[in-house]
Amino acid sequence: MKDLLDALRRNLPETLSLLEAMVNMDSPSMNKSLVDTFVHFLGPTFERLGAAVEYVPAERFGDHLLARFDGAPADKLLILGHTDTVFPAGEIFRRPFKIQNNRATGPGVFDMKGGIALLCAALRVLGPLPRPVTILLTSDEEAGSPSSRALIEMEAMSAGIPIVASDIPGNRDLVVDGETGFLVNVGDRATLAQKALLILGDVELAKKLGLAGKERMLRDFSIEKMVERHEELYRSLMGG
Repeated sequence: MKDLLDALRRNLPETLSLLEAMVNMDSPSMNKSLVDTFVHFLGPTFERLGAAVEYVPAERFGDHLLARFDGAPADKLLILGHTDTVFPAGEIFRRPFKIQNNRATGPGVFDMKGGIALLCAALRVLGPLPRPVTILLTSDEEAGSPSSRALIEMEAMSAGIPIVASDIPGNRDLVVDGETGFLVNVGDRATLAQKALLILGDVELAKKLGLAGKERMLRDFSIEKMVERHEELYRSLMGG
């Protein structure tokens, strides 16, 4: 642990430089152009750390960012974050990044751009990872994740994480109630909390649901399966 802390301290100037660059880029949730600029700035940063980067386009919000790191064969670790902020365009000119009295300030310096900087710092000093890691940074978290919810759920299920979600059409396509997770009525916060606590308190149940979800993703939502479905659709439209 001491070696890691020493390495993080040595890398602090690089971490602070990245943090300053990020904080001084506006990325309000409802401004796709600004969020896209920020997301496509981050992509090469993760590539330099060894990730395979994928940009998932969104129509109304900014693109979502997936950074995948290889690791020894093992269960995948999924790390979630976001690139959007609640601050309006122009906030960086009113409150640019600065460090005063050993304290960094600026829009997003704590949430979530500070978190991204710490994540990159950790990846920089850890070296080869003991397990595969997927980082998903969505662009609409501050707006309630309307365009990224399905992506979050699919990546979670692929990582063997059970889902607790509202019983709406999109979620029904992914989650099999009682088999890969739980669906609850929209607005039923008590049941939502109950199901989440049930999974958190029962390791075996969590493993069972998570494994079933992972198998469902491989069986029904793999790239090969999606290509097969598209081919079937085209053939049906062409009358053959």
